[in-house]
Amino acid sequence: MNSKKIKTAFTILIAVLIAAIFIYFGFRNYHFTEFAETWQNSNKIWLLLSGNAAVTAYIIRGIRWKQIFKDLPSTKQSSVSLIDALEAVSFGYLLNYTIPRSGEVARATYLFRKKSIPVSISIGTIVLERLIDLFFTLILLGVAFISHYSILLNFVTENLKKIQGHYNTKNFIYTPWFFFGILSILLLSGLAFLLVRKFRPKIVEIFQGIRKGLFSLKHIQNLGLFIFLSLGIWASYFCAAYFVILAIPETQFLSIWDANFLLVMGTFGMLMPASGGVGTYHIAVKMGIAALFTMYGIHLIESSAASIGLSYALISHGIQTLVTLIFGIWSIIKAITFNKKLVAESSL
Repeated sequence: MNSKKIKTAFTILIAVLIAAIFIYFGFRNYHFTEFAETWQNSNKIWLLLSGNAAVTAYIIRGIRWKQIFKDLPSTKQSSVSLIDALEAVSFGYLLNYTIPRSGEVARATYLFRKKSIPVSISIGTIVLERLIDLFFTLILLGVAFISHYSILLNFVTENLKKIQGHYNTKNFIYTPWFFFGILSILLLSGLAFLLVRKFRPKIVEIFQGIRKGLFSLKHIQNLGLFIFLSLGIWASYFCAAYFVILAIPETQFLSIWDANFLLVMGTFGMLMPASGGVGTYHIAVKMGIAALFTMYGIHLIESSAASIGLSYALISHGIQTLVTLIFGIWSIIKAITFNKKLVAESSL
């Protein structure tokens, strides 16, 4: 086994371990009979609409990527179709369930094999997409902060009270936690310094990719359509989250602002280095719903609020995973068919 395969296996193992840890701590007091009950009582029409919204996000993302390639001078002759772009996007999202964030390189490689578009050009367009997605995430985060600042304030206040309850502020510097914190900061600073020195060329390459992605933006001829498609993607994500809220009786009272708050929480959960957001997404959403219940003065025992949150997360993440599997398997079948066609043509 060569070093590349060992590195890949090690990366997958780390991602799985992270997911397993979060699953354990998130679900250790959860009874799956509660999920069965929530599923049985849920409105399946709203769940179907949530699935349709997830599918719509895939299709719009494919349309947007196709538009970027259409406007780039270096790829105008490559004629990337909607099907080509959608296949590559679907394959990339499926790969994210093995190695976190590997889908970006995977879909660029997929498109290179099918349309001979250089991977560096595809990566530049993907960076552009990610920068736009980051922009929308920050907007949604800002809206969530304004609409739910009381939740964040209560979170900080409660945790400060817990610290003060355990330790006298004056004597805190004599506790093991203080020295552990200082040691952690020093170790992390040293590790960051070593990583920057070792991976400096890679870091430079990343920044060059960001520059290339931003440079791609000036080639987009129909900027209005590009912005509209980007809005459509995030509107689809929002609808997918909100429709699940409407489907579950215990969460139907939540507003669209609450749905945005949960979307932001779920997005941060998906950004964690766990395969497909498994475990991390569920804990983030569970915390979000528990906080919303507290904000509305719904005083459930902690386990009940957590159970509702986990049931919501299981259904919401399950719908997204099902859509990812369907589109991902479809992209693999298309790739196999295309490779067989190439082999047949080369043998003539």
